[in-house]
Amino acid sequence: SKDSIIFYNSQFNERRHYLDKLNAIMPVALEDGEFIPYFQPQYDISGDKPILCGAELLSRWNSPEMGIIYPDVFIPLS
Repeated sequence: SKDSIIFYNSQFNERRHYLDKLNAIMPVALEDGEFIPYFQPQYDISGDKPILCGAELLSRWNSPEMGIIYPDVFIPLS
């Protein structure tokens, strides 16, 4: 077997605890309506005037305890 060296990183440990906390409170957050939808309009700009052709739905988690949590953090947890 090969010997290996592993360095402790307190930031990794803090991040792991943060993600574990989010995982634990996510089910209640869903029930309590803490996920806020934001609609971003999409326009067709190929003609003379921009025409509204759709919308993209964005979501933010507004946790009373943890603050605003962005999708790049909570989507991988689901």
